[in-house]
Parts: sequence; structure tokens; C-alpha cells
Amino acid sequence: MLDQIIKNCLDQMQEFVNGVIFLISFLALRRRTGGFHMKTFKACYVATIGTFIGVLLVKNIMYTK
Repeated sequence: MLDQIIKNCLDQMQEFVNGVIFLISFLALRRRTGGFHMKTFKACYVATIGTFIGVLLVKNIMYTK
């Protein structure tokens, strides 16, 4: 039981680390290339979060098949 809890915690931590690495890379790339400029900060924020969630979903789909 305890080993399963530890495994689940480590799996979640790995997802967190992967997410942080992606966000750092994505934001650095956007800063250097100019990126796509939205009209408002809120729209930019929603687009960034949408991209982040989309990449995580695609990653999970690719690794489960």
C-alpha cells in the first residue's frame, strides 16, 4: 500500500517537473521569437494555458498507445 502511494506521488512529481520544464522552454522561445500577440493579457493567459494543457494531453495520448 505504502509503495503504491509513493509511486503515485513520484509520478505526479514527474508530471510537475515536466510541466515546469515545458513552461520555461515555451516562455523562453516566445520571448526570443516575439510570439503571437493577443489584444489583452487575459486572452494571452488563456492561450498560454490552453497550449500547455493541449501539449500535456497530446503527450499522455502518445505515451499510452
